[in-house]
Amino acid sequence: MGEFFTSFEDAWTSFLTRDDPLESFYDQFPDDPDHVLSGWLVEPATEVKASALALQERLAHIGWLDPTPEHFLHTWIGLHSRIGEASRRWADIPRFRATYERVNCFHTAVVLEVGGEVRQLVAGTPNDVPTFLPHLTVAVVREPAPPGELRDVLVSLRDEGFGEHDVEDVTLVSFPCARTTVYQPWTVLGRQPLAA
Repeated sequence: MGEFFTSFEDAWTSFLTRDDPLESFYDQFPDDPDHVLSGWLVEPATEVKASALALQERLAHIGWLDPTPEHFLHTWIGLHSRIGEASRRWADIPRFRATYERVNCFHTAVVLEVGGEVRQLVAGTPNDVPTFLPHLTVAVVREPAPPGELRDVLVSLRDEGFGEHDVEDVTLVSFPCARTTVYQPWTVLGRQPLAA
């Protein structure tokens, strides 16, 4: 499995210079079809989802990419078990504007970089580590593939913006999390509103 990056710039530089094939997104998940996880996420606004879907169309000719289903577009905050009591603190964090600023590519996925105050949601929790890069996954690598074709497309899109919205709450979900089930719809377990 590829490295964890400490910044979006590190990820982008790695992608630009990478010779090794990109890696399968699905290989990180267990085979057990009954495997389930729960965790917190931020759901993007409809307009942001529309921008992500439009980007997917621009990548559709790359046969080894799987687009993230519209119902699964999100910014992951962390596993329920790792966030701890942070959700109580979130009630005191003011609502903020999230921006979907630039396209990037990790070793297994095409992502949008999420700006704004998203990092404050993990500050002071076990997730409070330098490798937390808030992002929205647009498409994933189905099977190992050389990065050249994808790089040619993403370089031309690097400076495009993909929208913004006010984050008013954080959603707790449960979802199937095996290689063959990971994109099935999640179940909403609760929501934590941010301060008005």
